[in-house]
Amino acid sequence: MASGGSDNDNQVLVEGNSRVKVVVLNRPQKYNALSYQMVLSLTKKLKDFETKPGVNFVIVKAIGKTFCVGGDVAAYFRYTTTIGHWTFGPQVYRWQLMLNYLIAKYNKPQVFLINGALMGGGAGLSMNGRYKIVTENTVFAMPEAALGLFPDVGASYFLSRLPGFFGEYLGLTGTRLDGADMSACGLATHFVLSKDLPLLEKSLYEVDTADPIIIQGIIAKYAQQTTLKEESALRRLDVINKCFSKQSVEEILSCLEQQVISGNEKWITTAIKSIKTTSPISLKLFLLSIRKGRTEDLKQCLIREYRMISHVFRRTVSNDFYEGVRAKILDKDNNPKWEPTKLELVSDEMLDKYLTKLDEDEAWEDLQLPSQHGHTNPPIAKLELLNLSLCPNLSALPRHCRLLCRRRHPLLPAQDPLASPWPPEPSSDSRSPIPLSSPSSLDPQLQEQKTSVASSPSSTSLVIAPPSTSSDISSPTRSCILSFHPLQEPPSNPIRLSVGRLRHCHSSLAAVSSLSNFSSVIERHL
Repeated sequence: MASGGSDNDNQVLVEGNSRVKVVVLNRPQKYNALSYQMVLSLTKKLKDFETKPGVNFVIVKAIGKTFCVGGDVAAYFRYTTTIGHWTFGPQVYRWQLMLNYLIAKYNKPQVFLINGALMGGGAGLSMNGRYKIVTENTVFAMPEAALGLFPDVGASYFLSRLPGFFGEYLGLTGTRLDGADMSACGLATHFVLSKDLPLLEKSLYEVDTADPIIIQGIIAKYAQQTTLKEESALRRLDVINKCFSKQSVEEILSCLEQQVISGNEKWITTAIKSIKTTSPISLKLFLLSIRKGRTEDLKQCLIREYRMISHVFRRTVSNDFYEGVRAKILDKDNNPKWEPTKLELVSDEMLDKYLTKLDEDEAWEDLQLPSQHGHTNPPIAKLELLNLSLCPNLSALPRHCRLLCRRRHPLLPAQDPLASPWPPEPSSDSRSPIPLSSPSSLDPQLQEQKTSVASSPSSTSLVIAPPSTSSDISSPTRSCILSFHPLQEPPSNPIRLSVGRLRHCHSSLAAVSSLSNFSSVIERHL
C-alpha cells in the first residue's frame, strides 16, 4: 500500500493491478493541495492508463483525512509575485483545467473515493469523474471568493446543474456540505460508509471489465441511503431559490435581509455575513460566471473561466486575490482590504473586461482544449431526498433545463428573467433535436432496450430522444429532449434505459432533478 511522502516524485502514487489502476494523492501534510507537479503527474498517469490495453478503469483516492483542498494557492502566489511572471499563475490553472477536461472526456470509467474534505480545485478534479463516492467524513465547499478569487475549475458548469439556484448559494456563501447533502443534490453519485471503503476497493480490484453497469452494480452493493440533517440547506430550497435567483448580488443580499426581517431562520444571517465580508468583485464575477455557465457546455465554461482567472492574476481590475491570500493564508490577520470596497462600486464595464482575451501580452495564450466527443458528468440529484414543496414551480430550474421543455409550462411565470423568448426562434441548425411527435421517433436501438412510454397524455411521461449527431452530446440543450406533465403521478411502467444510454441523457435528467414526483421513475433505473 502507499505511504505518506513529501518529495515531488511521490506526490502522486499508483496502486492496483494490471486491470484496475489506483491513483493516490499523496501530499497529506499540505492537505493534498494540488501542486504544479501533482497536476502534471496526474495528467501523465491518466493519459497513460487511458491508452494502455488491459486497463479497464481507474480509481482515485487520497492519503490522509483530506481528499483535496484545491490548488496550492500559496505556492502560486509566491511564484507569481517573487519569482515568476504573472502568467505563472494562469499557466498552472491551464494545466489544471486541461486535467479536468481530460477526466470529463475520459474513455474509461473513473471511481473517485472522496473520504474527507473536498474544496476548490479538488472539486474541479473529482466532479468531472464518472462515479463520485462520498462518506460521512466528506465535507464539500467552494470558498474561493473569500480569497479574492471566484469558484472556477469548471464550477460554472457543475454548480449551475444543481437543483434550482443552489449552485449560486454555494458559490456566493462558501457554505459547506456533508456527504448526505452531496448525494442529495447530485454532487456525489453514491454514499458509502468509510468503514466499507476497503471492502469496496477490494471488490473493484477483482473486476475484469470496463462495463460501467458492472462497476456501478458493485458500488451499489455498498451504497447507503442517506437522510438530510434538519439544518441542511437543501431543506431550505424555497428561500434559496427565491433569493439566489435574483439578477444581481445586491438584489440577492436585499432578499436575504428581507427574509431576516420576516423572521426566517438564523442560517440566513450566516449567509448575509459571508456575503458582506467577501470580496465584492469576486462575488459579482462568480454570479456572472455561473449565469453564463447555465447555457454553456463544459469546454466553453473552462475556456471562459481561464480568461477570467488570467485577468485576476494580471490585476486587470482589482488586487483582491493577492490581498486575500495575504490576509487569509500568509499574514493570517483575516482582515483583507478589498478594492472596490462595495458591491455598487463594481460596474458592468469592470466585469466585461474579465471575459476578454489578453492577446496584447505576448506571454499569455488562450486555453486550447481538444475537440472530443463523448459525455460529460453533470450532477444528478437524488430526488427522493427533495420535496416538491421546496420547488413549487419550474422557475427554480436552471435555464438550460427549462429550455428542454417541449413548450413553456403553465407554472412558469410570464416574466421570467432567465428564460429565453418562448417559443424560440426557428433554428437553421441541421442538428436540431428529433421531434417528439411519438415514441416511434426514438432511436430504434433505444426501443430495443425495452423502452416503454406512458401513452396517455394526461399521465406523467418522460420521453427521451437521443441527439441526432454525436457532436450534440455535450450541448445541454441538445443532449436529449423532455416532455413531461409534472403534476401527475408517475406511470406504472416507466422508461427503462441502460446506464450507457442513460449517460447521454444526463443534462435532461437534471431538468427533472427538482421534481420529486419523478424520483421513483429515475432513481429506480440509475
